[in-house]
Formats: sequence, C-alpha cells, structure tokens
Amino acid sequence: MSKIKIIFCGTPEFAVPLLTALAHDDRVIITGVVTMPDRPAFRGQQLTAPPVAQKAQALNLPLLQTSNLNLEKDWIAQQKQQGVDAVIVAAFAQFLQEDLLNLGRLGAFNFHGSLLPKYRGAAPIQYALLNGDAETGISVQKMAKKMDAGDVVAQQAIPITPADNYASLAAKLSSLAAQMMPSLVEQLLQGNLKGTPQDEGQVSYAPTIKKEMGYLDFAHQGSKTILGQIRAFAQWPKTYCFMNQNRLLIHEAEIYPGVTLAAGEISTNTGYLLIGTSDQTLRLSKIQWANKKATHDQEWLKGIHQPLTLTEAPSCP
Repeated sequence: MSKIKIIFCGTPEFAVPLLTALAHDDRVIITGVVTMPDRPAFRGQQLTAPPVAQKAQALNLPLLQTSNLNLEKDWIAQQKQQGVDAVIVAAFAQFLQEDLLNLGRLGAFNFHGSLLPKYRGAAPIQYALLNGDAETGISVQKMAKKMDAGDVVAQQAIPITPADNYASLAAKLSSLAAQMMPSLVEQLLQGNLKGTPQDEGQVSYAPTIKKEMGYLDFAHQGSKTILGQIRAFAQWPKTYCFMNQNRLLIHEAEIYPGVTLAAGEISTNTGYLLIGTSDQTLRLSKIQWANKKATHDQEWLKGIHQPLTLTEAPSCP
C-alpha cells in the first residue's frame, strides 16, 4: 500500500477529529503534529495543553508545541530530511511563511470553516451566525502567501439551523472536515488533486472576534443582530448587558410575539424576562448574573425583588 507523509498543524477541539482521521488512516504517516504551547485555563489558571496536543500525546504522535513555527528552523530541517509530502492545517492560529508552505512536496492544505471565498479570516463560523446565513461549510484550500486565498481543492456545504450556536455549528463542521479527509488523502496519493481559483470579486472577511463584541445594545440594535450575537459568541466572549448596574450574561433568547415593548424596555408581567429591541420583543430565556449559575428566566425571576432596568456601567462599551 502506498503511504503519504503528512505534518498536521492545529490547536483547538475543532481540529481534533481531523487529526484522529489522519492517525487512523493506514495510508498516512504523521511525521509531526504542531500546536500552540500550554496556557492557563479554567478557574485555577493551571497550564493546560491544547486539545490537539492532548490528542497527539494520547495517540503517541511526535509533537511540537510552539508559538511560532516559522522560527523552528531545526525542526523544519528535520522534516525536510524525512521527505514530507503535505502539510495539513486546521484552526492553527499561526501564519505560515513560504518555506513552510513549500515544505511538503505537494504543498500545504487548510481546512477552513466557510464556503470560500466567503469569510476569509480567523472567525468564519461566528460571522456566518452573526449574519444569519442559511448555510456554511468546509473548504479545503491549497495555501498561498495571501490569507485563505489559495485554490479550493474540495468544498462541502451544510445547512445552519435556527437552533445552531457556535458550539453546535463548530462541531458539525469539524465532523464534516474529518469526513472529507480520506478523499483528500486519496487524491494526494493519486496525484490528481485539482484546485479552483477563488473569485476575488466575491471575497468577504471574518476578522478576529474582540471581547467587546459581546455587548448587547437592546436600545439601538434589532432582534436579528442580537440573536446573531448570542448564537455566534456562545463560547467566547459570551453576550451580556447590564441590568440594575450588574452584568447579566445572556445564553439563550428568542423572539416573543404578542408583546410590544419599546427598545430597551423590560417587562416581567408574563413570568418571562422580556426586553424590547429596535424592532421586536425578545425573551431572554437562559441568563446568568456574573459569577452565578446560569438558569432559565422563570427561575431567575424568583430571586428578583426590585424593578429591573437596563443600565450602563463604566466598563460598558
């Protein structure tokens, strides 16, 4: 059986199914797994290995953790000596310079969470949710110097359901990417991989998400925008507003027909936590005071003994 030597670069949970698919493919020899260094995590801020590092260790794969692969000249030289065929990248969070793009005989290939040329950049899944898109997908592009601009060698679409948030959609796309991996390996082995240039006239971007993007401005934003934020930022930075000068995290919300409230107006008369936006009324169905447990609005309201008002705090964007 013909075999292909592959380097895998990735960091978060999104990349783990791809690495797993490669590791269990008898046609593949993984000569190196590259990921980011351990970093503080959870409440104790203990150093924690990225999910890809943990999986590579569990699979007994050669692992390199570095904050800048481009500077690892000795490692790159060692990989060249092994005769690497391809570099596979998924959610790596590092920009690869030309010598790394050309390290594999066949090139470097990135599994990107959008239907390129739509949403080039660091946060394609979040922007698909923010914009209320009906579908998204995985694009495999042969990496070039320009970010996410290489020829697309494979692409598959999936629908985005109204119930999807970042966590669920990322999981679906991660699973889809893993399903696409065997076909890519076969095409690399056969040497018949063909790419389609991206239409530069259709390019859009998904820049890095910033913490302040989680603020919900009920007094000025519409329901679609707010619901998009809640779904897109479910994992990070999460969405919030201020009620009675306290930060309130909003995990889930839905349009509540039949009650009309002014933008920013709050009502609890129905037994639910309702708030007006610039166009429709929303029910904030799952919420959480900062440093408290998340709960549904009906239960949360049992602990409220004063009128609620939407307020701003000094730290409010």
